[in-house]
Amino acid sequence: MIYSRRLTRARDDDDGGAPRATSRRRRIQPEPPREFVPATEEAIRFIAAVQREFVEFAGEPDKYEEFLVVLTQFKRGSVRVPEVVERMEVILQGHPYVIRGFNNFLPGGYVLRDLQRTF
Repeated sequence: MIYSRRLTRARDDDDGGAPRATSRRRRIQPEPPREFVPATEEAIRFIAAVQREFVEFAGEPDKYEEFLVVLTQFKRGSVRVPEVVERMEVILQGHPYVIRGFNNFLPGGYVLRDLQRTF
């Protein structure tokens, strides 16, 4: 039987299954901590609640459309978190429950305020 040089070396240098260093290194992207990544199902439920709030209860479907536009722009990378917060404060003003829900999805250090409420 003919073995290639590499296979012969691997067989001859068998050290009991110890891991070997390879010349190719894989880059592993670290995952964000789980506690900061809301579940997809939770996000879908929240968006449905926002739709009900604006379309069914408040009669403001245009605000819901603006909400979706900002989320889409963020997903595409054309806006960053500070701009999302600034724009959402205007879109969601007067809807404190939606603002509180949206704050659950913001990274640490960012908080939406209800511009209509004075504390």
